[in-house]
Amino acid sequence: MKKAIQRVIDDVPSGCVFDSHFIIARLIKDKKYRASEKLTIAIVHGNIANMLYSFEKKKLITRMEFDSYSENITGKASICSCWKKN
Repeated sequence: MKKAIQRVIDDVPSGCVFDSHFIIARLIKDKKYRASEKLTIAIVHGNIANMLYSFEKKKLITRMEFDSYSENITGKASICSCWKKN
C-alpha cells in the first residue's frame, strides 16, 4: 500500500495541495485499495493517514494548517487533511 501511495504522490505536481480523499480515490481507481469485511473504512483511512505522515517525515509532502471538506468514498462530504507536495 505504501508504494501505491508513493506513486500517487509522485504524480502530484510540486507545490500543489491535495487532500486525503484524493489519495484514497486514486488508490481505488488504480485498484490498489479494496474494502474488506474485517477492516472498517475508518480503520483503513486511519492507516492511510499514518502512511501520509511517514511521507511528511521524508520531506516529500507537508501537512497543511487547514483541512478540506470533500467527497469521500461513501459519496458523502467530510473533513480530511490537506497536504502540499514539496
